Amino acid sequence: MPRNVRDATDDHRLARWYRKSGFARFCDTMEFRAKGRVELCSINRRTVHGTFSGMDAIRIINSSGTGRFRRNIGYGWEEGSLQGSTTFVLPANAGFSLHLDYEHRNRSISLHPTLLETRIHVPAERIVAAFERISNSYFTKHCVNSLVNEIWHNSAMDTGWLGELFCDSASLALVAYLLSEELRFDQQIRRGGLAPHQMRMLIDFMSSRLSNKVKIAELAGIAGLSEYHFIRAFRRQTGVTPYQYILRMRINRATELLRQHPNKGIEEIALLCGFCSASTLGLQFKRVIGISPRSYRDRL
Repeated sequence: MPRNVRDATDDHRLARWYRKSGFARFCDTMEFRAKGRVELCSINRRTVHGTFSGMDAIRIINSSGTGRFRRNIGYGWEEGSLQGSTTFVLPANAGFSLHLDYEHRNRSISLHPTLLETRIHVPAERIVAAFERISNSYFTKHCVNSLVNEIWHNSAMDTGWLGELFCDSASLALVAYLLSEELRFDQQIRRGGLAPHQMRMLIDFMSSRLSNKVKIAELAGIAGLSEYHFIRAFRRQTGVTPYQYILRMRINRATELLRQHPNKGIEEIALLCGFCSASTLGLQFKRVIGISPRSYRDRL
């Protein structure tokens, strides 16, 4: 259990979830607050490895730290890195698996869909579905990160009804911004392309798997599309097929290794870049760059 737990009352949904899910054992410190209709939590931790149940509220989480992670919130494993301050969403009732090993701080805002329904006059089911669609997005804009942190800081002030009004209003502004981003992403997908957060996740995944076989089914799962629609959307977005895009990434990686490691053999570089042999690398390298890997190295 954490060394420092503050204000973890039994009627606090976030506090109950941290105890019940087993997530608390990974936290060094935890602090829970409530202001107006908003529940908040701030935690510090260094490592997390496990699978955890969901809770019935939407969580908007601001994370500060630097490191790589792996997570699965129901759409397949996703690998990536966080740097600085980033905000993301965990949808209601979504269980998840998480692996990370770096020191970071999370500040969470918990909002119940039925409560939001009465405040913004949108059906709770529609709110839940919208937040599910942006659950793979990462928001780094200063306005988003600042709102989460301002709500947290204000929740500690003894400002009476004005403080409650601020937390309620700021949380609604945050929800409105995130839902407008969901609408923008949806419109972009309807036009046939991929949203920025989808491309970012795909590029991170492909970059981490260049030495291995990358399957279309894996990429389509990350994008949340069928294989057929994914290939069409990817080509519309980039102008090339996923195979051609990965091939170019592998060739670029090969040029980096040829420059940075003059003593590495061509066969070893080929395997590191996902080619089955030096001859396969040579064929594709010459097709893209115009010369063989050996000639490329000789010209450096």
